[in-house]
Amino acid sequence: MLIALLAGACSSSEVSTGPSEAPRGRLDLVYFPDPAVGVPAPGQGSGRVTRVEMRIREAGGVGVRLVRVQVGVSTDPGWALSLDAADIVARAGSDRIEARGLLVLLVEIDYEADDIFGDIQVVIEGTDDLGNPIDYAGGLPIR
Repeated sequence: MLIALLAGACSSSEVSTGPSEAPRGRLDLVYFPDPAVGVPAPGQGSGRVTRVEMRIREAGGVGVRLVRVQVGVSTDPGWALSLDAADIVARAGSDRIEARGLLVLLVEIDYEADDIFGDIQVVIEGTDDLGNPIDYAGGLPIR
């Protein structure tokens, strides 16, 4: 009888993967150009400027409203650019990214640099349609 019980227990085809994770917004970014190109800023001595198009895609299947975007350069302390929701709307036409949607944000950063190389640092804060806080931190090199 013990053999019959063990055989029955082993023949089940159900696989438990544990509780499924609730959906939530998630941001992926693509930058253009990548790497960014820093060029001398006109009339600013050692100052440089770079322009970057940030293509922000919602990848989790839940819409996201952006609250803040901060952009800085590793060679220059502090944030070169800090955008709140109104600033994001003024630059991109909206602060909202639909589920699986795309928002394109153009940024221009002026910075002081003794070395022409560095990294752009990006921090994005938002809230998804389910009320979850959404954070992104990343960046790209400047050449």
